[in-house]
Amino acid sequence: MKKCVVYPNWQAVRSPNLRLILPIALIALSFASMTGLVSSGSAWTRSNFQVVKPGGTASFDIQLSLYSGTYQDGWSGDTYKLSTTGLPEGWTARFLYSGTEVKSLNIKVGESVTIKMEITVPQSTDTGDYSITFKATGTNDVITLPLNVEVSPLQRKLDLASTTLHIYNEIGQNVRFPLTLSNNGEITETINLSISAPEGWNAQFLTSDGKTVLSLILAPASSRSLELVLTPPKDVNPSDYSFVVKATSQDGSVSASATLIATLGKSAGIALTTALPHQLSHGKSLSYPITLKNSGVNGTFTLSVSGLPEGWSSCFKSGTSEILSLFLDSGASVTVNLEVTPSENSIGTYQIVVRVFDESGLQVASLPLLATISAPDRGLAMTPSYTGLSVESGSSATFTITLANTGETDELVSLKTAAPEGWTVKISAQDQSASISNICLQSGQKSTLTLKVTPPDNAVLGTYNLTITAASSDGLLFSSLPLTISLVEPSGTISVLTTFKEVTVQAGAVLKYPITIKNQWNTDELLYLSADVPQNWAVAFMSGDTSISSLLLASGQSIDLVVKVTPPSTVAIGNYTTTIKVRSDDGKFSYALDLKSKIVGSYGLQLTPSTYNTATTTGSSTSITVRVTNTGLSPLSSLKLSVSPPSEYWEVTTTPSQISSLAPGESVTFSITIKSPADSVAGDYMITMRAYSDQTSSDQVQVRVTLSASASWTIYGVLVAVATIVVLVAIFKKFGRR
Repeated sequence: MKKCVVYPNWQAVRSPNLRLILPIALIALSFASMTGLVSSGSAWTRSNFQVVKPGGTASFDIQLSLYSGTYQDGWSGDTYKLSTTGLPEGWTARFLYSGTEVKSLNIKVGESVTIKMEITVPQSTDTGDYSITFKATGTNDVITLPLNVEVSPLQRKLDLASTTLHIYNEIGQNVRFPLTLSNNGEITETINLSISAPEGWNAQFLTSDGKTVLSLILAPASSRSLELVLTPPKDVNPSDYSFVVKATSQDGSVSASATLIATLGKSAGIALTTALPHQLSHGKSLSYPITLKNSGVNGTFTLSVSGLPEGWSSCFKSGTSEILSLFLDSGASVTVNLEVTPSENSIGTYQIVVRVFDESGLQVASLPLLATISAPDRGLAMTPSYTGLSVESGSSATFTITLANTGETDELVSLKTAAPEGWTVKISAQDQSASISNICLQSGQKSTLTLKVTPPDNAVLGTYNLTITAASSDGLLFSSLPLTISLVEPSGTISVLTTFKEVTVQAGAVLKYPITIKNQWNTDELLYLSADVPQNWAVAFMSGDTSISSLLLASGQSIDLVVKVTPPSTVAIGNYTTTIKVRSDDGKFSYALDLKSKIVGSYGLQLTPSTYNTATTTGSSTSITVRVTNTGLSPLSSLKLSVSPPSEYWEVTTTPSQISSLAPGESVTFSITIKSPADSVAGDYMITMRAYSDQTSSDQVQVRVTLSASASWTIYGVLVAVATIVVLVAIFKKFGRR
């Protein structure tokens, strides 16, 4: 059966030359990177796509980072020249570092540098998407970053408006409309003016200096006031006439229009006047006093209103009575009130027209009126009973605040506070315990709030500032109130004393701190005991053998307790702090005491050989294993094994020679090879062993090694004995006959 061996990918290359070249190339690249012959960097920007208008500037914040490269003695980094590719003709780019234009940058290894790249787009640039590449060229490295710039078209918009959309004129008079032409786009426009008018009417557009114009040039965000003068034909009849005025850009791309109405009628001797042609309102009804004067014949005249926006209503009143028409003698005049009620959400300026008709239904007079509707008045006000309080340390402060809606609309008000860190603030309605964060107030309504402020247990004496803010649900209305609290020394105290504030123990031991708590108030106090300890530590307040968490301490009495602190079994060597806290039931007193502890190492080593007896022959070797265990609660470092042979001629080898660290409870095994000298005498020999580290050592352990004679010496002995016998026999034979 053939074995299948899987090699790394580069070994799958069939060509022997390539298999040789690829490892060499990888080694060369690694060497170049380590020695700084090749630099490695990157470029990054938060947004690589920007939209600009023709004539605008796109700005990119680019972060350059260098990871490796050394090119000068004592300086590790590279120099990068900054440029772009793909920049359209006429476009320009520049690079800024800290506001200064730069052409290149020196970047250290591990450093990141942020530059600003500004690309200026010419006014004549066509709209569309353009791709540009940022380029930073180093000594042996080129960093690129693709960027996109979208050139969007300039906005174009024309507006045409008139403050008077409907005019009443007597026959034979010119009709004049005020116009405002505005260019609300982003480019300069040449604007042509035109009008659609009934047959026979003549129109002129006049500037403020009386010049007639048919076209004009307007820069972006500019406007021009004009007057449209309409001359009716001589045979015009009484009626309503409609006109459409149009303003069109020279290329016809944008336009604006306005529809105007002129009502022509015969003079009937009725004149309409008002002292208040333009009224302001905060969403409420408006009242216009209208005076009618009859310089013609007696008659009955009907009143009406046109141009009312949708949802609006109106009526004419004489005194308290609503009227639709009235009778006027020749030469008489009368004043009536026009009451107009706008819809709820109306905001802006509106034009309405009062019209008067004679008995035949012919309009004989009209009066344009303006109504400007603004948002209703809104207001919030907070009035405290007092703005500053002094309380004893450990106690709470309570403020009483009146919150009023002084506006004309109902408000949903959110309540927020800004207090020093660690302080707690509770807002509640008067005579209620629930905490609130929002309250609904009708127009003119007031509410009394209670603000309870509790400082933290460790707050030092002094003056503190806090603020309560009331804001409307839309965030457009708010009122804030600054308050101050002065913490002063309490009239009594609870003292906590300890004999030992700092204790040093070995890891695994329990810490014990005797403490004495004394009530120095003039009242009995219910005290609560707690503690802040490091993670996984345990604490108990011991009264004898009983663990307690609270106690009732009479005035002037004291009690002795023991604070028992138990670290976890895995605690690290070092310094620790346990904070015990004593707090009164009513919160008027709290005390914190820091108890410090130092945990030192708990070390122990145990050495156990695989056997206490071993045997070998002289000149030979034997091996045993030894298990070394960390029996302490702290890590050990540089663990070694010391082996003492019977004499310096014995050879001892230990594997491994050293262990760098050994965690608590863990074990490691050493192998020991022992070789005796060839001329050793058979017998029993003792090998002494001991494990030691930087922190501690184990007890000595002895292993017995029994040596026996080598088999080759036995053979030598037999041969010597045989030779001796042969020599004796020969001597006996030779000299025995004599």
